[in-house]
Amino acid sequence: MKRPDSMRAIEASGARGRVHRLACKVLLPTLIGLLLTSTGCQLITGGGDATALIPPNPDLNFRILHTEPCTGCREFHEPGNPMTFYGLPRGVIRAEDIVGLRRYEQHGEEGIVLRFVPAADAKIRNLSQDNIGKQMAVMIGDEPVRISTIQSAFSGAMVITGYTLPQREALFQRMTSAAAKDAKSAAAE
Repeated sequence: MKRPDSMRAIEASGARGRVHRLACKVLLPTLIGLLLTSTGCQLITGGGDATALIPPNPDLNFRILHTEPCTGCREFHEPGNPMTFYGLPRGVIRAEDIVGLRRYEQHGEEGIVLRFVPAADAKIRNLSQDNIGKQMAVMIGDEPVRISTIQSAFSGAMVITGYTLPQREALFQRMTSAAAKDAKSAAAE
């Protein structure tokens, strides 16, 4: 039995509709999810359980560093790096700007995610945008523990990468542990 052309058109239209719905409901979200995962965007724009964040070390701060001496700047040396860096004595991002930290593991890359308090977003976005390609030091008090290059502007969160698992764990412990002076005073009591 041969179907009339109008019936074939309706069936074809229905098939296109099913394909379109399938693409919109399944394929497109999957594709977008893969793109976001491959660029690490979901860590910056959302996701992540706030309860999984660990509070920062109260002495944690970040400073912009330069390779040339500057007015009012001090010398800083990263452990294991013979280069001398120069930066202002005061941190530009401090522990009170940070909600918390968590470990980052994706595609075999180890790192640390820092989530910032909303009130610090504009300051951090401007700071990072103005200093892309420059060095930023992760500091515990006045001691640099890691110096990295700012790759892109950030505000709500930042991902620090480029570690082996043991390096990441050592840095994470320093960034989240109680201040050294608090640990010493607790041990003395």
